[in-house]
Parts: sequence; structure tokens; C-alpha cells
Amino acid sequence: MSQPLAVTALLLNATAWGLAWWPLRLLAEAGLHSLWATALVYLTATAGITFAFRRSLRSGLRDARGLWWLMIAAGLTNASFNWAVTLTEVARVALLFYLMPIWAALLARWLLKEPLTWSVGARIAVALTGAAVVFMDPHRTAGAGSWMADALAVIAGVTFAANTVLLRRFAGQSSGAVALAMFGGGALLPILVGLTLTLAGYAVPVPAAPGPWIGIVLATALAFVFGNLALQYGAARLPANTAALIMLTEVAVAAVSSALFAGEALTTRALVGGALIVVAAASSMLTPAREPPKDQAVA
Repeated sequence: MSQPLAVTALLLNATAWGLAWWPLRLLAEAGLHSLWATALVYLTATAGITFAFRRSLRSGLRDARGLWWLMIAAGLTNASFNWAVTLTEVARVALLFYLMPIWAALLARWLLKEPLTWSVGARIAVALTGAAVVFMDPHRTAGAGSWMADALAVIAGVTFAANTVLLRRFAGQSSGAVALAMFGGGALLPILVGLTLTLAGYAVPVPAAPGPWIGIVLATALAFVFGNLALQYGAARLPANTAALIMLTEVAVAAVSSALFAGEALTTRALVGGALIVVAAASSMLTPAREPPKDQAVA
């Protein structure tokens, strides 16, 4: 009975992330930039995580090693992805985000000393071909904002790949400390990026006072926390490759929901390129991961 529940939990998590674009766009329409929206959502979620792990958190943080790297990677992932979905088509962002097998393979080679085999090279080639097909879409709006959104989606994929590799490096550390690092980074990095852009002259206004959007922030934070709990439940009860394949449903949820609620549509070229990216991502998840050396640690 636990396996069907685990599959259901992962599907709920993938659905939550596939729909994450919706509240972010609502908040943007209400005048709250995605960076501040992300920071507020994750500040709220961090408070919830701190409360949930309050008994073990102190000792976990005392014994933690290198979690600053995880905090930075998680923060950049959320800041980039959430900003991108407010600038362009949701499905496009999701597809470019799932180029992460390329970056995961390269990072695993660097940090975990995993070999770059012929199968890994073929997977990278397929993913890059899919990306080229998506990027060369002749119907693409040729504006600075469009290409900025694409760049943010790719950055989000790179930093999420770093997340996955770092989580393997930090296996065995306190789950509460790891969760706090990820949610705390999701709050801190968007604030730093927003302040840096503001000082550089890029308008990222800070709301003067809470508005009607505060309810959306609280509901989104709650959904993210429950999604994270569902991920932990499902991932602990299913093989890692099975869990990763189930999580690919996020792309379908994002594409269908954006078509239904935002009237977005993918071109044939984008569908073909997206299919190649998804195939590359799925094939990477069917390959068993090598365990990292026990004596490795990030300072």
C-alpha cells in the first residue's frame, strides 16, 4: 500500500511545481515582482520548516558541513525559475529547465568524479539538439525580455542540477538542516538579487505595505511546504530513478495548465524540441547513479 501512496505523493509534488507559475503571475499582476514574491513565499515556508524540525535543528546545524553551497544553489534556482515564468511561456521555461541532465552530468564529473561515458555524451547531444530546436523557433518574440526569460530558465536548470549533485554529496546530514538550507536560500537569494538590481538601476520596487496579495503568498507557501513533504515521503519509498521519472510529469502539468488558464500554445517546433529534451532527461534517470566517495565533502 505504501508504494501507491508514494507515487501519489510524488504526483502531488509534481503538480504543485507544475502549477507554481499561476500564483506567481497573479502576484506579478498585483504589483509584486517575482523576486519579492519568491522571497516572501520562502520566508513563510522557512518559518514552517523551522517549526517542524525545531527539536533536531540545532544539533543538525551544528554538525552541518558545506550547506552554504546548497543554500546558494537552491536560492538561484527559485529566483531564476520563478522570474522566468512571469516573462514568457510556462511550458517553454519548463522545457529549458529540464536541460539539467547536461549540467548534472558535467557537475557529477567535476564534483563526484563520475565518468563521462558514451551514453552520457549521446544524452547530452540529444538534449542540446532539442534545445537548438526550441531556441530557433521562428515564431519566437525577438525581444530582450524573451531572451532574458530563456537565460533565466537555463540558469535555473544549471543550479537545480547543482542541487541534485550537492544533495548526494550531503547525504547523511540532518534532513532538517538540509531543508532549512534549501528553503532559506529560496528566501535569501531573491532578496539579494532584488536589492542588487535595484541599486544597479533596474526597477524592482519593494511593496510599501501588505496588500490583497498576502493571501496568495501564504497559500503558495503552504502548497510548497506540503509539496516538499510529499517529495520526501515519496522519494524515501521509491527507487530514485522511478521518482525522477514521475517528477517529469511537472512538464505536462505546466504545459496543460498554462494552455487552459493562460491561453498559451506550443508550436510544433517547440513540441519536437521539447520531446527531445524530455527523452534525454528520462534516459538520464534510467541510469543508476554512482555513489559519491565517502570521504568527499564541500567546505
